[in-house]
Amino acid sequence: KIALWIARCDEIIKEQDVNEYNSYNLMFLIKDLKELAYKEGFELEKIKELLNKYGIYFVCEKTLPGTKIRGCFKVKGRQPAVYVTDNYADKDSFFFELFHELGHCKSDYNEGKNKIIIDGNEKKEEKADKFALEVMIPENIWKKIVDGEINEKTLKEISIKEKTPMSFIVGRLAKNGIITYKSKLYRENYQK
Repeated sequence: KIALWIARCDEIIKEQDVNEYNSYNLMFLIKDLKELAYKEGFELEKIKELLNKYGIYFVCEKTLPGTKIRGCFKVKGRQPAVYVTDNYADKDSFFFELFHELGHCKSDYNEGKNKIIIDGNEKKEEKADKFALEVMIPENIWKKIVDGEINEKTLKEISIKEKTPMSFIVGRLAKNGIITYKSKLYRENYQK
């Protein structure tokens, strides 16, 4: 089923017009994606256009029932391809998956030429997770968040100053068990 999903994504990218990929521009792409994420809501079409502008194919496609895949990374020709599923619950989980796959692009581009990276080895997956977390909320800002007062006013001030979406902040706080997913702080600040 996963192979069928990847084949479907491969068909979808045939319709995309992408610029030439240059790995030196990856951090510029990350910066632009973060700016896009900071805005209210998010549009998959704008994300696809941005990735295509930087030379990366992008597909967000429904998975087949019974599969647990969330995304994969591969290289088609010389162009990276990032495929993610629509199994994300909210904005922060979508961007985590996107940045995770871009972490593979940064670290595993050459390997992606020869194989599809769905679940790399544990070390590669940890590295991609760490990359995603660092992109979403840099360690120095995360430290400021957890060392400070965990309340809406303080967190919103950090969100505005650092241009980090509140959904990223409350999502990570909930994932780390610092607040609950049922808390008012989480419910009023996450975005679908």
